[in-house]
Amino acid sequence: MTPELSSHEEAPRHSRAAVRMRTAAGAVAITLVAVVTLSGAWLHFQANAGAVSSANASSSAGSSQIPSMSQTPGSTVAVHTGTFSLTGSLPTPQVAQTATLLADGRVLVAGGSDDGSTPLASALVYDPANGSFSPTGPLAGARHSAVAARLLDGRVLIAGGMGTETVLATAELYDPKTGKFSPTGSMVAARADGKATVLLDGRVLIVAGDGNDTYAVAFAELYDPATGRFSRTGSMVTPRDNGFSATLLTDGRVLIAGGADKDVNTLATAEIFDPGTGKFTATGSMTTGRADHTATRLSDGRVLMAGGSSPTLVQQDSAELYDPKSGTFTPTGSMAAARYGQMATLLTDGSVLIAGGSDPDTAGGGLRTAELYNPSGGTFSPTGSMLRGHWENTATLLPDGHVLITGDGDAELYTP
Repeated sequence: MTPELSSHEEAPRHSRAAVRMRTAAGAVAITLVAVVTLSGAWLHFQANAGAVSSANASSSAGSSQIPSMSQTPGSTVAVHTGTFSLTGSLPTPQVAQTATLLADGRVLVAGGSDDGSTPLASALVYDPANGSFSPTGPLAGARHSAVAARLLDGRVLIAGGMGTETVLATAELYDPKTGKFSPTGSMVAARADGKATVLLDGRVLIVAGDGNDTYAVAFAELYDPATGRFSRTGSMVTPRDNGFSATLLTDGRVLIAGGADKDVNTLATAEIFDPGTGKFTATGSMTTGRADHTATRLSDGRVLMAGGSSPTLVQQDSAELYDPKSGTFTPTGSMAAARYGQMATLLTDGSVLIAGGSDPDTAGGGLRTAELYNPSGGTFSPTGSMLRGHWENTATLLPDGHVLITGDGDAELYTP
């Protein structure tokens, strides 16, 4: 596993706002969440100068071969649209859970809510070999809206989140070899809806979220697996609650973008955390404010920002690219559907799968539609639809190139 990829697959993709929204009858709310994804390779869907060019790269758990294709100049490549199929079953309808790819290719699904705001201590392991879930754990403490990160030694850190009546500072470690959770040091601050990013040196950066008495926690902290302790690091330029994104860049810095501030204003601002100095500095702003968007690091190092809710709480179909070299955002093609709270996964061929989410017509439910982003052409195109609507759920790239979608008692596999 390369350390720069681990944080993308493991970062939490849910918020306790999702739990509140699902339990408030007749309420209209905007759930704030961001999804952080994996790296892979990229594929040209159209050619304008001859043969299709492709670059292969490994995901954190392996790589899959991309069939070779050839074409004449100016022709269009026939791209498989991809399909979704049901796999396994979740015994409890879960929201605000975590899903973490283990080193052996299985997926740990931990905690969450039973869709009634009650936190769960249960945990499951999905085995791609037989397409089934089996119990593991359980967690030492029931929680939803926690952060999760796979450490370089293969263990999984679960920290914070919402307990039965309070936001938690406690943390625990899952050992895949024993199938058990054990306590580790507690965070400096209790927080839910934060983001966890595994840095190149193996430490874990925990940023933002909201506490028991603080809507947007300003300072960040670092977890050191060697000592099992959390320590305070720099404060963000702009305190953010949920709905923001945190993306590990290829040079080891972390891009923080969007979300909502303490006054619940949707943000367009972005900032960079430098592990070398422990400080946050402002970078260019997005072309529009976004919360509940997705942020996906492409194989060339740029970051795709897609969808989300706008400052006027309108779902967006727009997307943009962040260039770490210039520190600026520029528009790219728009999605076929406006959506927020969707899932985004960088596939092994380098295209980005955008799936589910919510829009004004779903009335709090999830979209079934999905689409693919082509980094070469800067365009989105439709792919197969999910069998069930999903939003505020999890998407995990498996070693064989499939994508596992979990949440709401359902699990689906996307076959590219």
